[in-house]
Amino acid sequence: VTTDYRQILNDPDIDLVIIGTRHNLHAVLVAESIQAGKNVLVEKPLAMNSTELSLVTDAFRDHPDVIAVVGFNRRYSPLVQKAKFAIHRNGTPVVINYRVNAGYISSESWVQDLEEGGGRIIGEACHFLDLISYLSGSNIKSFDAVHIPVNGRSIKSEDNIIVTLSFENGSIGVLTYTSI
Repeated sequence: VTTDYRQILNDPDIDLVIIGTRHNLHAVLVAESIQAGKNVLVEKPLAMNSTELSLVTDAFRDHPDVIAVVGFNRRYSPLVQKAKFAIHRNGTPVVINYRVNAGYISSESWVQDLEEGGGRIIGEACHFLDLISYLSGSNIKSFDAVHIPVNGRSIKSEDNIIVTLSFENGSIGVLTYTSI
């Protein structure tokens, strides 16, 4: 543990870096860790936008043997494991409907700061999208998203969204994520 992460990256005895910082630092720290030849476990999200994601993918091109894992934890729940088994024992495409009422968080929270936290869809709903994808047993083929309008006071569009997903195996999924 250190206040200067470069000490960790420069230490030849360290093989794995665990990143649990605020969201705006994840991609840069992951990319630098990969470039230093360190394996990485990063709390979600891996990146908040495509520019940040490019930093990570560029680092992987130069260091393809490094392992990086995003801390999506929902899929490891024993009940989720049982559900996945039950879903896939018949071998047909499935319909998954996941509703999350996440509750209100003040716009003053760091999570709601689009520069630091990325908003709740980037920072939290990604868990549920990962779980739907995991339960489908397939890669996402296409998606669409709609949100309610921002009211200028308390409702943030990032907090109230419906995402529809279609998967390569014919499965479909819907995430309804609301904070109202």
